[in-house]
Amino acid sequence: NNVNLKKTIEGKYINVKVLLNNNCGFGQAANLGASLAKTKYIFFCSPPISSIENKKYSTINMKHKISNQRNRPVLMVTGYWPPTNEMLRHFSQKPELNPTGWEGENWKNLGFDVISFFPEFNPPDCSNCGQGYGDFEVDYQDTSSDFWRIIDEVKPVGIITFSRGFNNNSWELENNVYNWVSWYADYTSPLYPTPSPPDDSVSDNHNRGTALPLTLIEEALDNSNLPVNCYVDQNGDAGRFLSEFMGYHGMWYHQSSLNSENPCMLGGHIHVGGQLSTRVSKDAAELTIETVLGYLDTILLIPGDINDDEIVNIIDIIVLIDFILGNTEPNEDWLNVADINDDGLINVLDVILIVDIILD
Repeated sequence: NNVNLKKTIEGKYINVKVLLNNNCGFGQAANLGASLAKTKYIFFCSPPISSIENKKYSTINMKHKISNQRNRPVLMVTGYWPPTNEMLRHFSQKPELNPTGWEGENWKNLGFDVISFFPEFNPPDCSNCGQGYGDFEVDYQDTSSDFWRIIDEVKPVGIITFSRGFNNNSWELENNVYNWVSWYADYTSPLYPTPSPPDDSVSDNHNRGTALPLTLIEEALDNSNLPVNCYVDQNGDAGRFLSEFMGYHGMWYHQSSLNSENPCMLGGHIHVGGQLSTRVSKDAAELTIETVLGYLDTILLIPGDINDDEIVNIIDIIVLIDFILGNTEPNEDWLNVADINDDGLINVLDVILIVDIILD
């Protein structure tokens, strides 16, 4: 009951006060604000109830719920030769690469962090850039090693890999990435992927495709005033060099992680024309990213965010208690996010776990 819930939470959290307000209003609780000025407190409406019923629900046709362990879902973006590294610099969390500060935290208040990774080149505006240095050097072994290390750290819900394409103003959305047996040589021995093909979980020359919302991206750029030629490469390949190698890794991780605790819901590769300025390519990249985040928002659910405002707070607990008391008819989406421990039931344990999320 509510009294036991109060004892449980207050016993676990020193700085939390649970107030039971029998008139289902906040007036009495608000009057205690001064005395609780240094305490975080949570309100539960009563009348008291003798028991809390386990609410069962169906999990058919639900959106995907991201891991309870994520602070905020992450979109990972990567670049190679300029302008693709420069256009993503403001999303880097490394001060030495981005001395003006990371701009990707809860980017545009869309509920996602955007984090970029890319190599450096000397000079920065190089034409024949070579291998470079830092993360994702233009080298098969270095790229693969960096990719799996960074993935393990970031655990992204989506990946967009960018690289320089034709010497024009194109924004080429690659529809295909292959597990090639044969690749073009890079700059440092060993000159080819080891092993080759890199992915032994599928057949030689297997096409993993793309999971980017290509039509949405193309429409967004076509409807903008940006001087870019956006199109989908439906039938070709992505070049059999490091660009396609990186793009393949993104789709490889996406498809292999879907049934894991931290699934990556999309991946895909985009070739950026070499004649695009850093300013234009940055604007096009941001519009692409914004479009992808809008798409991700339609397929992801945040655990504990019952009222779907992209914030987990006391309001979500009040809505959940209302449901447990039988006063609310919820939809399936928020039943899914309310079941924090994924046991198919909505009960007091989920209330406590949402408190955990709020206090984390």
